[in-house]
Amino acid sequence: MSTEKFILAGTLLCAASEPVSRNRLVRIRGDLIDGIEPLPDTFSAEGRDVVDARDKVVIPGFVNAHTHHTEILQRSLRDRFPFELWHFERRGTEDILDPGYDDLLAANHIALLESIKHGTTSVLHHLSRRRGIDLQEIQACIDATRRIGVRTAVAPSATDGGWSATPARELSGTGPAEIAGLKRAHDLIGQGPAHAMGVVAPTSLHTCSDSFLTECLAMAEDRALSVHTHFMETRQEARQRSADGETPVRRAARLGLLKPGVSLAHAVHLTDVELDILGEKQPAVVHNPSSNAKLGSGLARVREMLDRGITVALGSDGGDTSDGYSMFDQMKMAAVMRRCSVTDFESWITAREAFAMATTGGAEVLGIRAGRIAPGYLADICILKPGTRMWPSTELVQSLVYSENGRSVDTVLVGGEVLLEGGRSLRIDESEVARQAEKVTEKVQKAREKWAEHKRAPEVMERERAAERGYREAAATAVK
Repeated sequence: MSTEKFILAGTLLCAASEPVSRNRLVRIRGDLIDGIEPLPDTFSAEGRDVVDARDKVVIPGFVNAHTHHTEILQRSLRDRFPFELWHFERRGTEDILDPGYDDLLAANHIALLESIKHGTTSVLHHLSRRRGIDLQEIQACIDATRRIGVRTAVAPSATDGGWSATPARELSGTGPAEIAGLKRAHDLIGQGPAHAMGVVAPTSLHTCSDSFLTECLAMAEDRALSVHTHFMETRQEARQRSADGETPVRRAARLGLLKPGVSLAHAVHLTDVELDILGEKQPAVVHNPSSNAKLGSGLARVREMLDRGITVALGSDGGDTSDGYSMFDQMKMAAVMRRCSVTDFESWITAREAFAMATTGGAEVLGIRAGRIAPGYLADICILKPGTRMWPSTELVQSLVYSENGRSVDTVLVGGEVLLEGGRSLRIDESEVARQAEKVTEKVQKAREKWAEHKRAPEVMERERAAERGYREAAATAVK
């Protein structure tokens, strides 16, 4: 079998920063792009592995740099909930659902299938279940990515505590076991396919002790892995202070969490001084516009980040906060959200900037040479057959960001292998995924009904009221 492949590209967009070119031949050798040249007037496909895209648009595959697959089990289950109440509801329903391997595999199949059908070639899956390190969930993620083929950064969520107004300095009683479990998790990930990589992912700054975060950073350095965490997502998180009054950002800087190789999901509530610190230390930020908007978390200051040279990527977050895994949705939201609150139109996010966040920005977060069609880069490529959402299309990048919704995605390659053709997966029977989805839907509905009954208990009602109080107090005292 030849390792050389050719894409005959009628329209080619190599990167957000480059102009559109026409009639190009993209040469792929193994899993890398080998060269780009003008398409000859005559090209013989005989004996060659050829993808004929002369009537199509060829672009880099998208990178979803922050997502939770398990949350797809509760897709669109609730409305008009701020983060604190959403979190209370999601956890309660999930505890009753108690998903097993088959449910978790279904969740990963659904999320990855939706991703690839919308042109996404790489994802960072921040596993988000509540009950500590779960090797069963990690195995389900590995098995799903092996099956469907999407490049996956597997980031087991880990913490040694819960929310506290004052973060702990030392490991909690569960800390050593959590660290040991995290090491076992990364041993398991290392046994997965080559396109699955591990990421050390403490759940969030505000739920981890100083010692736990230090242990995570040491593990990442020892194993040459990147670090990913939730960061300053809500107003309540921004109010947390150490015993000596240290702010979350100052604490993160002291612990060494702010540096290249670390990515911060959300980063919504940052002052000018704190943005300056990020600009100096250079961690990356993963912007999650749809989730931030739906949960009312706030508007991340993306323009100010870009002006400071901070790498910004895009994420969909979970399937029940942005309700989907399409990067087309995230690009459009990233480009238009600022326009509702900032009248200086010259500071608005452009389509090209949003496209860059979804490609090269995400690739930098994952530490992979992708997000661009150029020699030496991974052959992670999306090919669209333009339809009504892109007719006419005289400004391609703007059409992709503002008009396209993913329905035009026809072919997707990861590492030079065609995984999606004619809009359908070549790796998994989509009717099988539909059957899995039907089964878990029934289970989720039953869990939801049981949770509604469980919520009537006085102690549960009090926890819900406490969550609402926390949100309202933080909202009332937030800097306007």
